[in-house]
Amino acid sequence: MTAATVYKNRNLILRSLRLDQDNQFETINLDTSKIGDQKLQLEAKGEIGGGRVLSRIELAAKGQSFETAAQLQANNVSLGKLGPYLGQAPGRIAGELREAKIDWRGKLDAPKTWNGTVRAALEKVGEEGWSLDQAIVEIEAANGRATIRNARIDQTPTIFSSRGRRCCRQRSQSLGGHRAIFSFRSTRPILRN
Repeated sequence: MTAATVYKNRNLILRSLRLDQDNQFETINLDTSKIGDQKLQLEAKGEIGGGRVLSRIELAAKGQSFETAAQLQANNVSLGKLGPYLGQAPGRIAGELREAKIDWRGKLDAPKTWNGTVRAALEKVGEEGWSLDQAIVEIEAANGRATIRNARIDQTPTIFSSRGRRCCRQRSQSLGGHRAIFSFRSTRPILRN
């Protein structure tokens, strides 16, 4: 594993970091230039599992927690090629992360402050003994409420989907106490003799 490095003004940049043929980063940038203000930023751009990934995370200390801003875009990532980096034996998991988009902000330990969206679509995902044709999830958080816009699993001929919303807790350590509304639906074809 090799990479070109530059470190200037508390900003570390790694270029051309190659883990293997399918996993390599064009750049990884760890910016600690505002550490005196208790702020940190990490950006990464490259190929993971043969697909394209762009990400950015900003952390700022706020009391005993961190104010976060995170963005991620990933396309066409092979889970099988990524598996060994996730502690999985080669060939154990399969499928493709067709698309993932995350844009999220808020205090890490205060769900009520979370604002953002998450969208992920997987195809032909599975592990030894099971597989799914497709899995999709779309989640939104805003104004103290988390909403599942769409959660869908397709395994021919069955489709399972869910939608719903829940009020977010003030602190992540507290349990229960908030109302949630969800709907579930499953479809199967009618079999005839």
